[in-house]
Amino acid sequence: MKKIALAILTAAALAAAPTESQAQACAGFGGFTAATFNWGAGITYIDCYGPQSGAANAAANQAAYLNANYGIYGPFSLLGKSDDPNGGPFTGNDLNPLVFDTPISGYFALGLQQAGSYSMYILRADPSAASVNWNTLGVAGNGGTTGEQLSHAVLYQGGTPTRVPEPASFGLIAAGLAGLGVVARRRKA
Repeated sequence: MKKIALAILTAAALAAAPTESQAQACAGFGGFTAATFNWGAGITYIDCYGPQSGAANAAANQAAYLNANYGIYGPFSLLGKSDDPNGGPFTGNDLNPLVFDTPISGYFALGLQQAGSYSMYILRADPSAASVNWNTLGVAGNGGTTGEQLSHAVLYQGGTPTRVPEPASFGLIAAGLAGLGVVARRRKA
């Protein structure tokens, strides 16, 4: 009986643990790998897609795709672009690192656009980040070994990571503890 109760508690704890998928890195050039790139203090790489071909501002029209394919980290909403007036959600204009007007927290997507291609990076700031490093080698559609000039960066805010178990997990934990209590009471009697 103890083994069954222990199995129930273990299953409940595992169900409550937050998980994130680590997908394959975007195709990069010149040795760039998004998964191992230093995105900056407090920033964790989650996933990416690209390089995609697309005219200027293609990276700014990705909210529907992000929500359809990465909704677990969303919902994503466009905060702006670095070529918007006053740098959009960024301080300065396409500098490296990109400095956020307001520190960002939780999941976010960073789109890097060059003339004819873009890549989108799904990242997480925990607890928050004031800036993000970038590299255009993951965007370069020409197969070159050096990054090209950045046309602009696009920022999407996603969701906030959940750190507390959901109510159903609390129910499983409570049921397991109650089961242990019943077993202990029967042993005493």
